Formats: sequence, structure tokens, C-alpha cells
Amino acid sequence: MTNRRQFLAGTAAILALPSPAFAADYAIDWQGGTVDPAVAARLARQIAIVKALPIRPEILAFFARQPIRVLTGPGEGSHVNTDPVVYFTRDAFPDDNPVLLHELIHRWHFATLADTPRVQPLRRLFEAERAHPHWPRRAYMYENISEFLAMTASVVLYGRAARPPYTRAEVANRTPDLYRWIVDTFGLRLS
Repeated sequence: MTNRRQFLAGTAAILALPSPAFAADYAIDWQGGTVDPAVAARLARQIAIVKALPIRPEILAFFARQPIRVLTGPGEGSHVNTDPVVYFTRDAFPDDNPVLLHELIHRWHFATLADTPRVQPLRRLFEAERAHPHWPRRAYMYENISEFLAMTASVVLYGRAARPPYTRAEVANRTPDLYRWIVDTFGLRLS
């Protein structure tokens, strides 16, 4: 049970975030659950990661339109399914791991790419990478084409993640065609 001091400290931490980092333009549904200050702060940091990406404005706008439902209990990981929403975990994870971005890329893939001819270049890249992997064969990114895109694109767009392919530089060096496809598709602008 969170005591009053912890609650006030968490609320102060959220209010201390720069206003662009807070989720005012993202629809967040707590599903009747308690608004945990630590989860709210983690979600605000994740949204700040997404908002700071130097990518196509229309993709950022798509991300901002995706409703986020905060899961009601611990132990459930962030995910998407056939519902047009992103489910966000209450569980702790490293602040700089782009969990929300990963899930938003899933939503973008399902909504704009999955059942169109535009998915073919990605499918070819995925099949080539699975046939001759540059990371461990059991890496999560090889589960399916959706995880392949979400893992590789979140790493290329943000720069790093806690599991393979780990860093933007690794993707660029090991799989330059995939790297170029992600940069071109998302309009990534690096200084």
C-alpha cells in the first residue's frame, strides 16, 4: 500500500517532468485501476522517448492517436493484440528501454503495413535474417515478422534496447539493408 508521503513524492516527480514529456495528448486508460505515481512517471518517460524521435510527423501522429491501457495488475507485460490499443505494464523496467515505442511499432505495423504489398521488402529482410542470423537464433526478434520489425525498428529509431539487436550501430553494421529500410520507412533524421 502506498503511503501518503510516497504518493506525494511520486506526484511531485510527475509534475516536475517537462510539460512536453507528460502525456496530455495521449489517451491513457487506467481501466478503473489506481493511478500509481511510479507507473505514471514511467509511462510519461516512455511517451517522452517516443515524442523525441526525429521521424516522419505522420508516424508520430499515428503513435499519439493510439490509446494506451494501463494493465490492472503486475506480471502482465506490455503488448498489443487485435484491439486497436496498446497495453502498458505496471511492472518496472529500465527507464531507457523503449518498451512503449516497441508496442507502438506493432500497432503501426498492423494498421498500415501488415496486409499490404508494402510489407514485402520487410518480409524478404526478415526471411534472409532468419536464414542467416546475425544475432542468437533464439533472440526474441526472430519470433515472427512483427517482433522482428518492433525490435529492430525500436532499436534503430531510439538507438538501443535491452535485448538483441541492442544498438543502432549493430543493426547498421550487421544488416545494412534492413537499417536503410527502417531509416527510409520511418524517415529517421540523425544529426
